[in-house]
Amino acid sequence: MTAMAALRETGFDPLAGTQALPNRLLDAMARPGVIVPLGELDIRLPPAPLRPACALLLAVLDREASFTVIGPDARLLREYLRFNTNAAIVPLEEAEFVLVTAPGVVDDRVRSHATADSGRVTRTIVLAPRHVSLTPMPMDVSLVLEEGEAASGPRLWVSGLLPEDFDCLADDRETPPVDVWLAAADGDLGVLPRSLRWRRER
Repeated sequence: MTAMAALRETGFDPLAGTQALPNRLLDAMARPGVIVPLGELDIRLPPAPLRPACALLLAVLDREASFTVIGPDARLLREYLRFNTNAAIVPLEEAEFVLVTAPGVVDDRVRSHATADSGRVTRTIVLAPRHVSLTPMPMDVSLVLEEGEAASGPRLWVSGLLPEDFDCLADDRETPPVDVWLAAADGDLGVLPRSLRWRRER
């Protein structure tokens, strides 16, 4: 087990972080297709590309929440998040929050175990792309956001993840929808809320 001193996150201000970051998250959730900067992040322990994702989880997890981490560095990050938030580490099928640390590790299990409780879905998937943008870049994955009755709406371009990652998560009628947070390594956030229909552009 990792020594406790090595897990203590001294770069996160619980008071400021648990106020500012949730507000930015709510802003992103309320306006799908809008990129919200997370602001200055001082956390030090997670790998640099994962710091925005971990900062969000530090701000929202508490002893009542459950989570897991999949991908490289999963064990260290599980211990880190548990130590700093008191949230419970649980198996994938029970997790309210799932942090995915690398491209290519998302599969159908990540979404298919999302459950509905009295009509309320309880899973959030946190991805850590390199960049998320409203303008196209070469090699980016294009996500089409469907607005109302329109089959094609605004687009988000995401770099640093695989098309297959999104194919496993795209909205359909077979499993309950999930929230997807795109916490990019450069500090920008885009959110695909469970109320939104979206798909990968092929």
